[in-house]
Amino acid sequence: MAKRDESAEAYVRAFRERAQRWTGAGIGVLILAGLLWLWFMGWLLLDYHADDGGVPCEAPISREPESSFDACLEERDWPALVLLGGVASCLSVVGAASLVYGRLSLLINEHRATMALLPPP
Repeated sequence: MAKRDESAEAYVRAFRERAQRWTGAGIGVLILAGLLWLWFMGWLLLDYHADDGGVPCEAPISREPESSFDACLEERDWPALVLLGGVASCLSVVGAASLVYGRLSLLINEHRATMALLPPP
């Protein structure tokens, strides 16, 4: 019987370690997604200069549509900006799902352990 208890404890320990790895991976992916979101927001919110003669350009999010120069519109790499936002969105979803999966696994395991300590009804 003692060998079976050791096997059960090893399984529970491995389950907890796996859940903690999922939680850690979720946090890491969310940190990476947050950095990408900051980069994305920097591209949208900060003023910049066009390479053609150093023409100052307003930030894309605060620019008036009729006040834009062609040089400013062409200077900003819009496909890269959209790609950056898309990657940041996907990483946010994956990171949040991994974090939730890991935390819920730990909470369910703790609940099961607590229920095992209670006397049967």
